[in-house]
Amino acid sequence: MLPDNVHAVWTLPPDEVDFCLRWRLIKIEFAKAIPKTEPRSDVRTARGERAIWQRRFGEHLIRDDEDFRRHVEYCYPPTH
Repeated sequence: MLPDNVHAVWTLPPDEVDFCLRWRLIKIEFAKAIPKTEPRSDVRTARGERAIWQRRFGEHLIRDDEDFRRHVEYCYPPTH
């Protein structure tokens, strides 16, 4: 159902820096929309975690226009 990873480039409002909250809300809404049928480890069950998500994620704050260009190209490679 899900890819093994997801990449995104977001432009947030100037006063918004909490992209972790945004990812959490996306994951909550998605998880509520599918049945809880995946096998889970005892640890995930005890913590109430779904087994559809990777436990950690990496983030990167874009430094400049070139950094932005590279990240967009990584997420959306040019087609030839």
